[in-house]
Amino acid sequence: MEKYGLGPNGAMILASDIMVNYLDDLKDEIDEFNADWILVDTAGQLELFAFRETGPLIASALGFGSIQRAVSFLFDSNLVLRPNGFISTLLLAASVQFRFREIPQINILSKVDLLDEDQIEMIVNWSQDFKALEESTSERESGLIRELSMNLSEVFTQMGSTAELMPCSIKEENGLDLLFGYLQRIFDSDKSKFY
Repeated sequence: MEKYGLGPNGAMILASDIMVNYLDDLKDEIDEFNADWILVDTAGQLELFAFRETGPLIASALGFGSIQRAVSFLFDSNLVLRPNGFISTLLLAASVQFRFREIPQINILSKVDLLDEDQIEMIVNWSQDFKALEESTSERESGLIRELSMNLSEVFTQMGSTAELMPCSIKEENGLDLLFGYLQRIFDSDKSKFY
């Protein structure tokens, strides 16, 4: 930050842009682990990784040869409790899916240990049944937010479902088996040593 006279956001942007120059080194370091699976966590600022040219470039460049890749998008459990929060997050997820169109996307409802079973069921149902989302929007939202949410919900109904939403909790290790199975399906791993 000091060297370039940048603040925290500018420094993060510059760091991701510079990272492109070191992709081969990064791939070599990853390869040294000789791991079956590697998860790469990117900067928490969505716009930094997803909406700059370097994000898709980095994601596409990682791995060697036929290495399979997937992008996971986290639905924040607290944000998606209301229909307008769910729809806002769904828009972001769809936007990320569009930006990383060459890489399969997994949508994860994160931190489900903060929710009760009814809330989890409601949110997952919204992801599978956009009519249920429209009904909840109509009942729970009002004014301009209601109208905008209804219109956006209709767009998702017309487009069809996005990627399946999988509830997971790292803290309680819930749903990790489903996530693993979903990755196996994405990668079409019939030859996987895991089954």
